[in-house]
Amino acid sequence: MNLSIVILLSLSRINLLIMISVFCMKLPSLTRIIILNLALSDLLFTVGPLFWVYDHIWGSTLGETVCKVYSFYSSVGFYSSMVFLVLMSVERYMAVVHPQSDWKKEFCVRDGLVFAWVMSILVALPVMVNINAQSYSGGCRYSKTIPYVITMYKELLLFVSAFLVMGFCYIRILPTVKFPGNHSNITTGLAFVLVTTFFICWAPYNTLNLLYILDYHQIWIYTNEKHLINGTYICFILAFTRCCLNPVIYGLFGLESGKREEKRAASETAPVGTEHEGSSHEYCDLSVNKSPRTSKPDDRSLSSKRSCKFL
Repeated sequence: MNLSIVILLSLSRINLLIMISVFCMKLPSLTRIIILNLALSDLLFTVGPLFWVYDHIWGSTLGETVCKVYSFYSSVGFYSSMVFLVLMSVERYMAVVHPQSDWKKEFCVRDGLVFAWVMSILVALPVMVNINAQSYSGGCRYSKTIPYVITMYKELLLFVSAFLVMGFCYIRILPTVKFPGNHSNITTGLAFVLVTTFFICWAPYNTLNLLYILDYHQIWIYTNEKHLINGTYICFILAFTRCCLNPVIYGLFGLESGKREEKRAASETAPVGTEHEGSSHEYCDLSVNKSPRTSKPDDRSLSSKRSCKFL
């Protein structure tokens, strides 16, 4: 029941995220494109658990084909979400650390998005091939142990690789960020929070994957199978919670970005001489007294009459 509530919240908030990304958030176009693809990944990932809830409640499956299809969709969403977060981190790294680079050309963006989807689909294909509907136990299960262990290896390897790439990007980005009010830094902060949320939600799941892999190789660190099963259920709920948190994060950063845009627009359209909070304007009296005999500027008069005020 808890999982079904999380799934329904995820679906509703993913739709909200898409609307926020398109109509409300004032982000660079490339970042907005990556966010939309990330939202689609979350949507695909959330499709699978809907059928898992059905299997758990009614104790039956919808057939072999449906089982393979929704497992495939969920796997594609899982892999592609990590790839898009890596792509967003690399985009922020290039924009902040190497702002003069021309890597943001249209063909680079298109190739990066196509590569992310193609790689995710290829990695998820073995899942569709090896998973089957189990009528006696309910749900979709791997028919053999080896394909299941290989899948855990792939998930763990992709998670660690993504962690290393994103960690490198933000280690290089953070010393470069100097001006807290910069609009570019808001986008960088958004990407950083998304990546942090992803690792917090998915690290426990991948830790359990590591324990299962060690158990398969007869390296027993924790042998209480009941606790591992309960831990897996909790980790799945935590992982799906990320899909609920993403729209909230986007909304908060969107509001902050909108407020800064309104302040900047107000400061640009304000009449000259008006007072703005946090800014200073210099008013100088540059009038020059001329000597009646020479009709030339008097240096002493120039220095004495030049008065500046800061409003």
